[in-house]
Amino acid sequence: MTVRHGNMLVGSTGTGKTTVAHILKDALSALHKNGEKDAGGWFKSVRIDTLNPKSVTMGELFGEVNKFTGEWTEGIVSELVKQAV
Repeated sequence: MTVRHGNMLVGSTGTGKTTVAHILKDALSALHKNGEKDAGGWFKSVRIDTLNPKSVTMGELFGEVNKFTGEWTEGIVSELVKQAV
């Protein structure tokens, strides 16, 4: 079974979160491009989606049910996960 993983890097400004994420992405994508095999099969090309969770409401971020209509509205995170899968 192939398992997909997501990572969230959290920390203070200037601690290297973006640098670490891009180095890991570049390394895994290079392994994929070179045809290297890992224990689970093949390395995959990596895409990074960056967002600032403080720029939107919790409902916009994760999704929410309208309390008047009962209708579900997708959030940014759920949309990104669906696209990734």
